[in-house]
Amino acid sequence: MTLATLMAAVADPAAEAARHEARLEGWVWWVTLVACLLVVLLVLATLRRHFVRPMPHAPTDTSDAWAEAGRRLAAPPPEDESDTDVGGKASP
Repeated sequence: MTLATLMAAVADPAAEAARHEARLEGWVWWVTLVACLLVVLLVLATLRRHFVRPMPHAPTDTSDAWAEAGRRLAAPPPEDESDTDVGGKASP
């Protein structure tokens, strides 16, 4: 049935059997669509489980990103630590 036939069946109040048949056919299409989508998702999940392998975890020389960033940072040495406090302000 086409969409025009479904609309005509719903619009005609005298054709109760045609309306029931049109509704039933509409539900059959939706159930078929949902069933096909579920089958496709199940097949994709099965294929992914069997064919996708996790990457091996090999140890690296930089296990800590912050330590590596600190190693690469070239910070200049402080000018004179005798006249500054812990808070960074000059002593009076």
